[in-house]
Amino acid sequence: MDAAQEGCYTREEWTKLFIDTVQAERQRREDHTADIQQSTREYTAAAERKIRDALGPEASALLPGSLATCVTINSCSCSTTISKST
Repeated sequence: MDAAQEGCYTREEWTKLFIDTVQAERQRREDHTADIQQSTREYTAAAERKIRDALGPEASALLPGSLATCVTINSCSCSTTISKST
């Protein structure tokens, strides 16, 4: 039986387990953050396409070059606010 099976760890083994766990958790959080950022970019791009499609040919005259700077996602109510920059 090794130390893990007996439940007896040395200080170095506990330290390694702790560090491995912390690093895995950090990586999980970083992956989650990257997933949220990607989802937000995709949602914003889809919203921009829908707005441009709805406005039709007038879109270029009514909207700034990049609508993404005008779309604010309200995380509390999941609503979209569109404002024209001046």
